Amino acid sequence: MVDYQYFRTQKMRGINPDSYVYKYIRLEYLLSMLKNKKLRVDKVSTWEDPYENFFMKEDFYTYAPFYKKNIPVSTEEISKRLYGQSWTLKEESDAMWRIYSSKEGGIEKKAVKVKVNVDSLFDLVYTGDPLYGNNKYWKNPI
Repeated sequence: MVDYQYFRTQKMRGINPDSYVYKYIRLEYLLSMLKNKKLRVDKVSTWEDPYENFFMKEDFYTYAPFYKKNIPVSTEEISKRLYGQSWTLKEESDAMWRIYSSKEGGIEKKAVKVKVNVDSLFDLVYTGDPLYGNNKYWKNPI
């Protein structure tokens, strides 16, 4: 049996469960998520904000006992399969409004800001199976 409280503490990494996080998202995507009752996840490599996908720009190494040294690890395959969501603790961000709003199209192409209690978001994502949650996800294969 999994110690749910331990798992919760590990995943929260010191974030106050009573605080709020924010997500900037196009209205069309939010409406689709609400209608279909599915979370939207995108390929991390397609994220426009360089501070959100910094992971994919890093160099990784692993120790190879045969060679007795660290050898580089390619993130190319990982980047093709890594999906996620980006949330922020910052209540307002001009950069986020610009990144997630399109200058073209109607209101559905404009960004909206979603405010969620951290504890509630954790329960939504990690309910059920402690590794994956008990949710349906909408993968955007951009």
